[in-house]
Amino acid sequence: MFKKTSYFLIVALACATFSGCGVKKVEVKTPIKAPVAEATKPVSTIEGIDLGGLTRLTDENFTIAQEFKNGYAFAMQDNKGGYVDKEGKFKVLYTLDKTDETYTKLKGLTNDLPGNMLYSSKDGLVPAYDTTVKKWGYADVKTGTVVIKAKYDSPTPFNQGLAVCKYDKDATTYMYKYEVINPKGEVVFEPKAAYNGVFNNQGLLLTGDVATTTPGKTQLVDKTGKVVVGNVAEINGGDGRIYDYAINIDMSYTDSLDGSLTLGEFAEPNRKTYFIADNSGKIIYKSKDKLYGYSEGMTAFSTNSKFGFIDIKGKKIIPALYTALSSFTPDGLAWVTKDDKVYSAIDKTGKTVIATQYNEIDNFRNGYAAVKKGENWGIIDKAGKVVLDFKYEFLNSPFKIGDSELVIFKEGAIYGYMDLKGNVVTKPIFTDVYTAEDGVILGGTVKTDGPTLDSHALANNFSYYILAK
Repeated sequence: MFKKTSYFLIVALACATFSGCGVKKVEVKTPIKAPVAEATKPVSTIEGIDLGGLTRLTDENFTIAQEFKNGYAFAMQDNKGGYVDKEGKFKVLYTLDKTDETYTKLKGLTNDLPGNMLYSSKDGLVPAYDTTVKKWGYADVKTGTVVIKAKYDSPTPFNQGLAVCKYDKDATTYMYKYEVINPKGEVVFEPKAAYNGVFNNQGLLLTGDVATTTPGKTQLVDKTGKVVVGNVAEINGGDGRIYDYAINIDMSYTDSLDGSLTLGEFAEPNRKTYFIADNSGKIIYKSKDKLYGYSEGMTAFSTNSKFGFIDIKGKKIIPALYTALSSFTPDGLAWVTKDDKVYSAIDKTGKTVIATQYNEIDNFRNGYAAVKKGENWGIIDKAGKVVLDFKYEFLNSPFKIGDSELVIFKEGAIYGYMDLKGNVVTKPIFTDVYTAEDGVILGGTVKTDGPTLDSHALANNFSYYILAK
């Protein structure tokens, strides 16, 4: 199973929301330092297999691991959960009873269960589970010290200096209570309902004005709880949902998208109205055309089932000519198609830079893109020149690690790494691979049985290794 960051926003970009100012103190637990395993020296093999141009930073391996974010990665060794740094030091925050429901959930963790809720944030705090009370609190990721007492029912990451926490599920209504806390554990405000688990990078949160399963109006609030955009949508009714809203949290998959604007949708009679808001919540543009992801100064819109691009002021830069498209990347290109069968690349003026000829594509990254022509994949540069010939079963767009550009390639059901000249860096041995995050990569191999390699249920058959070049 291949993991990667992508700019791709093709057609259906609607983001599901996550169920997930007086300052009030909550109880802060007496600091408890977690044990830290010393990293061992780098090694050049995995289970006796030579890694070629890659190196294992430590001979430790993990039964579960996520990619690195902000210098740390969530990992598990059997029933021990914690965080590993880029030197391979593993901080054990908790040891789970294997009969605990949380152990079962985490054992099945691949990258989206519970997904980015366990990523390390820029605020330096990570969710930490207390096995005695079976609740979540928070620990300092650098020291492993527990600093906020466990009282919450699910982990949510800090972002923009705040975390959205839920607790005390009602046995009759099945609704939770919510608190927004700061890194000191102080309660900043208490929304009646919070429909996504985190503040976005603009410091806005999607909340509800009623704590009930009955559909209620929702609004965007700022970091003090002040409503900055009201009557946004109806939850559960689906009439108008924030979409491309929680995409750009700093630990999310698409964290490379431009994060200076929030897109949303009002619930109004007869027909939906869409908006673009700045980081104060000020509406700078309204539209009857549906709006999609904002990136590189451009927002996709659709009308009559066709797609084009506008700028942030609503000026139509590229008319709605396409049946599908991607967002623009920093390389200045977007993929478009008029028949959902073959793709071309355009620049921000709408000029075709790469002619229609590819039936599958990956986004441009660092000047290159993986594309499929017929039955095989190759690599092209942003001028359309072929860099790697079309002879591979699968490739991804190159990613940077150190001073090198690496490409993930596939043979059968396993993956390896090569450079842009087609030289194999590490032969295919991995069944679960990541692109680089924070200068390191995670590779996973099947340790025991498990011939079906794409099943989340087989996650505990994998061993994950920290790799660098």
